[in-house]
Amino acid sequence: MAAGGNVRGPGGGAALPEGWEGFWRAATSRRTLTGLGLALLAGLLIGTGLLAYRLYAARQELKAQALLGEALTEAEGVTEALRGGKPEDLNQEAAQKVLGALQKVREEYPRSQAAGFALLQVGHLQYRLSRYAEAARTYEAHLREYPRGPFVFWAAMGQGYSLEGQGEWERAVRVYEAAAERHAGTHLAAEALMGVGRCYEAVTRVREAQAIYTEVVKKYPETVWGSLAERRLAFLEAS
Repeated sequence: MAAGGNVRGPGGGAALPEGWEGFWRAATSRRTLTGLGLALLAGLLIGTGLLAYRLYAARQELKAQALLGEALTEAEGVTEALRGGKPEDLNQEAAQKVLGALQKVREEYPRSQAAGFALLQVGHLQYRLSRYAEAARTYEAHLREYPRGPFVFWAAMGQGYSLEGQGEWERAVRVYEAAAERHAGTHLAAEALMGVGRCYEAVTRVREAQAIYTEVVKKYPETVWGSLAERRLAFLEAS
């Protein structure tokens, strides 16, 4: 050992501080170098795997989007027919074909964003066909399966409307209240609160409806929902 308690580095190089010679031997041993190599290889494999997965997911999403586009093209004819007539006048076979096409997106590409949108469209079509119970279940499934998805608000509103269609006012109120709380401070909350007020009106709970409409006017005065709430208040006061 050199004077001062240091040892020479490899090849007689600069002296290593005392106590570091064990570290140096470990760091330069074959076992350590092999371990480092394996760690680097594992990191490379993981990185390559993630890249491959992302490429695969992107390809799957493109396929799902294409299939969704085909389903929505078929749906255009059905929705156009619904605009001009009653659900019972619609060709039920055509409507069922569209529903099947939308469900196919979800079945073949369940993890894609297109699948969530397709499920939402199933609910919308069921609602337009006055299949309120089916629509409510579909919207509920969307909320359960895609709780953080981009369409949760529209699924909640669809569920609320479907429950209204069945006369299930109390359940609809709970759905709308949850949506309003989740999107508090936005115009989406105003729309959900209008649903609460509408349900209260339906069961002649006028004072509670007025309280909700007043809240909408105060919190969201510059929105279309604020204007609508003002009209509903005027109507209730005049009744």
